[in-house]
Amino acid sequence: MPLSDWLSLKNRGLVVEHAVRSDQGDRPENQDVADCHLNPKEDLFCFALADGLGGHRAGGEAAKLAVETILRHLSQLGGEDIASAISEAFQEANDRIKQASASDPDMDDMHSTGVLAVVKSGAACFASVGDSRGYLIREGEIIHKTRDDSVVQMLLDMGEINPEEAAGHPDRNRILKALGMEGEFRMATPPKCLEVRSGDYILLCSDGFWENFIDSELTKILGPRAKLIPPGKMLDMLFEVAAKRAQDSGKPSDNITAQLVLVR
Repeated sequence: MPLSDWLSLKNRGLVVEHAVRSDQGDRPENQDVADCHLNPKEDLFCFALADGLGGHRAGGEAAKLAVETILRHLSQLGGEDIASAISEAFQEANDRIKQASASDPDMDDMHSTGVLAVVKSGAACFASVGDSRGYLIREGEIIHKTRDDSVVQMLLDMGEINPEEAAGHPDRNRILKALGMEGEFRMATPPKCLEVRSGDYILLCSDGFWENFIDSELTKILGPRAKLIPPGKMLDMLFEVAAKRAQDSGKPSDNITAQLVLVR
């Protein structure tokens, strides 16, 4: 079911169209959360998504805390460095999840992934923790993809496996870093800011979404002609493909959530 339909907002002469979709899949509950903060007067558009980890209720609460905290922190963004503000937002989200986990036995050991994109002053800034992903796609090419904090990504970096082996690897769902983990929090990959242009797509998604697509499929679907289709309809099409592939796999499908932003 749609969480929201597209919005058109002026951003320095560009129009930002935005849509969100989420599906529970075959899981007992949906522990994915996605939301946005849109302030065209301040030329500030923030998009966040989180995938909760934990037992009954705990994972969903962790994801909710992550998204709420990150967006609230970034909604106050002014003239300061965006990358520093993003790092601070993730730190605050990490601390809030740890505090909530320590204060409520029902929330013990809850964690969450997190991914965000901030569009401001002609730039798109990305950051992530865990294996929820952010993409910047331009004219059918991936300009940027966030780096997973996962066992499979580590094996890829070491050359132990190739991308084809990664898709079906038994450890593909094991992550190495999440919001709310014990010890000192530090982002493994710093925020990345890039120029954003008319026709660009920004895609934020949970692993339940991206594991159904290889990169070349996403770039083909979100190619130059795709911008003729509203982001909401485009997400509906992508979700149909993801659901079909999950069904064909014979395995229970995960929560599936994605935000799609088209800059015109």
